[in-house]
Amino acid sequence: MAQIIINSKESPEFSNVSQLDTIIEKLTSLSNGDQKFITDVSINGKKIDLLEDNLKINLLEGDKVILKAVNSLELAFDVIESSSRYIEIIIKKINEVVNFLAAENLSEANNSLTDVIDLVDVFTQLMSKTVSSLKEHQLIDTEIQELIVKTESHLLMVLKGLLNAKELNNSSMLCDLLQYELIDNLAKWKVQIFTKIKSRYMARI
Repeated sequence: MAQIIINSKESPEFSNVSQLDTIIEKLTSLSNGDQKFITDVSINGKKIDLLEDNLKINLLEGDKVILKAVNSLELAFDVIESSSRYIEIIIKKINEVVNFLAAENLSEANNSLTDVIDLVDVFTQLMSKTVSSLKEHQLIDTEIQELIVKTESHLLMVLKGLLNAKELNNSSMLCDLLQYELIDNLAKWKVQIFTKIKSRYMARI
């Protein structure tokens, strides 16, 4: 039998299950309150990529499987924490674009700009789902909601501006939008919105 550990506690009720995907399915379908989401899995110390790896893994005698399961609110705060690091990745990529433009390496600048736009698109999708979950737990008040709407609208405007500047091959406009508008927008998510949400949550516990 495999050793199954969920949130640092051994769970013998899953030890007879022979496949990883079956354990995940059973764990996430338990109807005992808030829905559970699996955010981390490792087998014998090797981390499993929940998006890329095939989860139909046969578990062997003596395998040690460690899972982290969270509810919707915990997942939302996990996303917020990871988004702070994600923002740093976007800013690093922004600096790449600016440096390539300064060196007049337009090919690499365009490639990095495409990466920036893709990263920001993923970020906005994550924020939309996270905000929806936080609303269900009454952690988004009128003040925060207004700030989110304003910041989202500005972010979309910046993205449209970037696409327009790219089409016009306007390097000066690109740099201004990236260095000032986009970085400032991302900072508002991290410093203002996330901070206010965390403060609201801490006041309730």
